[in-house]
Amino acid sequence: GPESTTGLSPFAEQHIAQLMRENEMLKADNVELERRATELTRESLQLKETVATMKLQGDAKRRTSEMGSEIRRQLEGQILQLEEERDSWKRERAGLKMQNARLTLAL
Repeated sequence: GPESTTGLSPFAEQHIAQLMRENEMLKADNVELERRATELTRESLQLKETVATMKLQGDAKRRTSEMGSEIRRQLEGQILQLEEERDSWKRERAGLKMQNARLTLAL
């Protein structure tokens, strides 16, 4: 057959050529896998940031809710106080009316 420049049999040369092609394909695969890994790492970081943001928002919501509860408690306290004052004024007014009635009768 044709003289081999490497001194290897045609079968060995074909085998080497095949291995080199496979290596090139594997290299290309590796480049693609590294690119994908970089992408996934970036996506993972974005997800972590999103989760952190959501956690902060959740904390903020909880704090707002706690503040809301505190304000509601204070308002309920003020309402009770005002209602007591109102009832006290009502009693006082009723007392004054009775006094007026008695004075009117006395006149």
